[in-house]
Amino acid sequence: MSTHQEGFNPDREIYHLSDSGDLAALVDDLRSIVGSVWDAYDNPENGAILRQAFGNEASLTQAKDIFNRYRLTNRIISTSDREAAVETEEVEIPQTVAQEHEEFFARKGASEIRARMKDDRAFGAYARAQMAGQLTQAEDGVEQQRNMAEADLTAQAHSALKKFAKQYTNTPASQLRRPVAGVITMHDGTMFDWPKFQLLVSQASAAGLL
Repeated sequence: MSTHQEGFNPDREIYHLSDSGDLAALVDDLRSIVGSVWDAYDNPENGAILRQAFGNEASLTQAKDIFNRYRLTNRIISTSDREAAVETEEVEIPQTVAQEHEEFFARKGASEIRARMKDDRAFGAYARAQMAGQLTQAEDGVEQQRNMAEADLTAQAHSALKKFAKQYTNTPASQLRRPVAGVITMHDGTMFDWPKFQLLVSQASAAGLL
């Protein structure tokens, strides 16, 4: 259950969301903080998105920040806009109108786009779909860069371990048994302090290099 402190402090109140009681308490407390805005976004689709974003535990402040950020970036959509989007999807939009939407979205600034989204339901549905697609592409790009960086680091680490394994193999065993003045000196003169040497031996062994 949540850890309640004497005197309400949203930064110290932790909700463990694997507990259905804590999840319900967080929703009730969050609704009391953000007011009627919550009701405008209270639908099953948004609930599933926010539940995943909150993770396993969250404070009320963290939950409020996530709700506001997702709302302002259109990761969650108000119930009225969602219903309007469904209605728009059910009506076939003429090609000329669809092209005009595309051109307007591509050429106009953010303020003009948002202003038209409020008054033009069809354009609003189109713009939200485009924003969601751009956000997904951006997130995918960041994830791809992160994976590439991690792969590069892994390759570099493996290369360093292979070099160490070669040094270890070519160094007489008598030099590897105990440190002299706190260091192990390899056959080529490379020196490692004792803790670093032990760590490298462990890592190289785990990698199957020794």
